Amino acid sequence: MPSAHPCETAFNETVRVRCFCGCRITGSVYLPHPVGIVLGQGVEVGDEVAIYQSVTLGAGRGGEYPRIERGVTLFANSVVAGGVCIGEGTVVGACVYLARDTSPNSTVRQAAPVVTETHHNGERETRRKN
Repeated sequence: MPSAHPCETAFNETVRVRCFCGCRITGSVYLPHPVGIVLGQGVEVGDEVAIYQSVTLGAGRGGEYPRIERGVTLFANSVVAGGVCIGEGTVVGACVYLARDTSPNSTVRQAAPVVTETHHNGERETRRKN
């Protein structure tokens, strides 16, 4: 597959949003921290979508791209890959990798992190941190 040519928008030397030709934005998009955002060539973005820093919307293994419906919020460092549909009003939390459809008005977040502590006596303790 030939590589897509980026139609890059630069606000200054350090703030960049990379939209590849063929990406379709069908309404207003809010970019509160427009750094490191990548929108792949076949991505469809609906109206009133908020995209925070370092979000990637890109192709999956089959070469299909995601569709982001109206009112979705994508928080920092989230990745949406493949031919999935993110339903209207969905909130995707920070650092989430998402490769499946969501129902409208869903919230997607990571599981609580697992913390393993080694005590001074050498014993290890593992627990979920909420």
